[in-house]
Amino acid sequence: GGAGAWRWVSPEVAKDGCAAPPARLGHAAATVGRNVYVFGGRASTGGGDGAVADSDDMYRIEVVHSPHWPFSPEYTVKYTRIDYGAGPCARSYHAMIPSGHHLYLFGGCGPAGRLADLHRFDTRFDTWTDLGTSSLSGRGGAALMSLGGGDRIAAVAGFAGRETGDSQTYDVRAGEWD
Repeated sequence: GGAGAWRWVSPEVAKDGCAAPPARLGHAAATVGRNVYVFGGRASTGGGDGAVADSDDMYRIEVVHSPHWPFSPEYTVKYTRIDYGAGPCARSYHAMIPSGHHLYLFGGCGPAGRLADLHRFDTRFDTWTDLGTSSLSGRGGAALMSLGGGDRIAAVAGFAGRETGDSQTYDVRAGEWD
């Protein structure tokens, strides 16, 4: 391919990390700095029977470029499974966005049904904070966005047994849903 063409490259995996996260779908991923964070999703239970289960695992994927970047496409990735203690329940089809050094995670489908909760992950300390539940009905597939320079988080639409078009905002400074 010529200039601007896509090219598949396989990174070297850092020896001081863990194995890559298992294959999954319905997970959420967001980038803070040079790190990509992956939370949850639905993965095979490994029994060979096609059964799947939602996950509450979290991985940090650190991308380290060659010193010759962007002239050399070589890079290394380091996978770290984050042991965060208490945090959100296992889920799939949730939304996650970055804002500063935080990640915000909303909703999804959990073991007890559709969720409308909001959680904040501090990437400096690898800790979760439960920010409460929205008055929206539980849902998967919602859009989540940061507004006002990160002062508000908006949860928009999704699937709650039916397609929805509603929304609600969370005031980060006040610590409450509007």
